[in-house]
Amino acid sequence: MRPAAAQWREIGYDGDPVPGDPDVVAAGGADYLAVAEAIVGAKRKLDGIELDGQISQAVDKLLEKTGEVASNIGKAEARYRAAGQALTAYAPVLRNAQDDSAAALYRASSARQASDSANSNQQYYLHLAQNETDPASALQYTNLAKRAGDDADDANATLSGARSQIDEAVATRDAAAERAISQIHEITSHDGLKDSWWDNWGKDLLEKITDIAGIVASIAGVLALCVAWIPVVGQVLAAALLVVTAVAAVVNAIGNTVLAATGDRSWTTAIVSIIGAALACIGIGGALRVLATAGKEGVAVTETATTVAENANKYEQAAAKINQISRDAPKSPGTNVLDVTPEQLAAMKPSEFDEVMRLYAQDVPELNEGDILYRLYSSQPGGSTISGASFTRDAPFMLENPRAAFGLPPGNSADRMVVVRVDDPSKMVLSRHALPLEGGPGGSSEYIFPGQYENGGGKGLSILYDKSFELP
Repeated sequence: MRPAAAQWREIGYDGDPVPGDPDVVAAGGADYLAVAEAIVGAKRKLDGIELDGQISQAVDKLLEKTGEVASNIGKAEARYRAAGQALTAYAPVLRNAQDDSAAALYRASSARQASDSANSNQQYYLHLAQNETDPASALQYTNLAKRAGDDADDANATLSGARSQIDEAVATRDAAAERAISQIHEITSHDGLKDSWWDNWGKDLLEKITDIAGIVASIAGVLALCVAWIPVVGQVLAAALLVVTAVAAVVNAIGNTVLAATGDRSWTTAIVSIIGAALACIGIGGALRVLATAGKEGVAVTETATTVAENANKYEQAAAKINQISRDAPKSPGTNVLDVTPEQLAAMKPSEFDEVMRLYAQDVPELNEGDILYRLYSSQPGGSTISGASFTRDAPFMLENPRAAFGLPPGNSADRMVVVRVDDPSKMVLSRHALPLEGGPGGSSEYIFPGQYENGGGKGLSILYDKSFELP
């Protein structure tokens, strides 16, 4: 969850400078790529159908125009593939820019508070110095005022640096957005889908072919049911009509897909026609065998329909992958790894499950001096404390289910968040994906820093911000 607009206004921004939802962008890219694959599959089916016999004059007339449709279907495919690839590439850049800007926001907010406090102290000590009659005491107050002024300058420098990091994140996001826009514009301005042939007569022709194909498919399908009951020849006639239905349905689906790609028809219409074509093609193999048996040779078709992959073992495979990664991860002596079960993964929301698997699919980044880390801990006695050793680069407020992603124990209420800066990466003893724990699958980046913070010596981390936190 992104910080509220009020938090950005506190440090001088009108609102969130890096808005947007990377997950929605990534899902949109995946949808565009899926459309591209659907177009390729439809074209492959059309190219694989040949009718050498005189099955019907309607099909003959229909196939005279399908070559023109097939020759231009690749243009729509290229357009949607380019858009899908551009959005897929843009999503992680947006996510990183949001992570960086949010981390900088917390540093800036802390620095602004420190600056306000230091300025207030400076004014206070200056007032005391001006009204002090004892020269020694007046000098002491003056020195304290100067020290407070220096603290204010340091805080302002930190605030300026944090704002610069936010501006860099915005610039990185903007550059990635420009690349995505350029990629999409490059293909859409040269793919020919809006060339004069299309505007002048191509669109109208394709609409007529598509509508005729839809009518032919509907009539042929009904006739196939009717003639199937005619003795002797009924089965052969029904088989021939089923072939006509399948061919017409595929042509109708391709036409609606191209028209939807150019904005001349809705995607709802295209999707319905694609489903209809897939259903029509299911029985075409049996129909062709009937025609072959009856002497109707020369009909050749490719694979009829794509079967939806079974998804029943998704959670078993995911649990096995997570458990293997966890067993292979570096651990402190005495650490027990609790395997996550398929049932525990299945109980998660789909978006939370996808988030965990995305985290596990990413390599744990190396740490550098100045990097920002986060730790969730409990304000309640007996729970996890601020001085614990486990930290992550994954901002909790950017995750849908931080408890699951961090593998937090039940005793950690996670109602506090400490934000730290890495001063000495060499103090880190190990890094890995967070291990599963009592139902929480883990998966986020995890870095172990034992010892105390810098003011206690040995941890290699400095506290930037410590505030209350509310789990989603």
